[in-house]
Amino acid sequence: MSRTVELILWIIFTIFLFFWGVCSLGDVDYDDQNSEEQTEQELSDYLDLEEYGKNCSSGDDKSCAMLKKQLQYSRSKCDLNDSQGCFYLGYQLDMGYGVEEDNSSAIDIYKKGCQLGSSSSCYNLGIMYEDGEGIAADPKSARTYYQKACDLDNESACKALKK
Repeated sequence: MSRTVELILWIIFTIFLFFWGVCSLGDVDYDDQNSEEQTEQELSDYLDLEEYGKNCSSGDDKSCAMLKKQLQYSRSKCDLNDSQGCFYLGYQLDMGYGVEEDNSSAIDIYKKGCQLGSSSSCYNLGIMYEDGEGIAADPKSARTYYQKACDLDNESACKALKK
């Protein structure tokens, strides 16, 4: 099978999974008639991962289901070279919201997001290199990523450079 055909099939499959996931939220029951519409809107705007992560940890099945959908959505957006999708995917993996925490994968995803112009991805890489989170501490690399984020107008990164 040619590479082009494989790519087209993968894209179709990814789109199918996304829409199937948005339209059928598994075993979670919703009383609200507009829940599918609401789910799609929430995903398109990206979730407040911290809030949903806290609620999921407290046993809220709807929040856990939404985090799983967010992971799929962010992954598909990142695969399409969307910098914001890469940031959210990396952040969800980094923090373990609705998934097992995976700093190694988060670093790879943040690097892609940073290359695509996500200041937040660059900034979070700086933090991870500074703190040695999922990777050996490397102040020089931390500074490099903080500088990239600052160049992309990330105020927190600019402040980190002044330390």
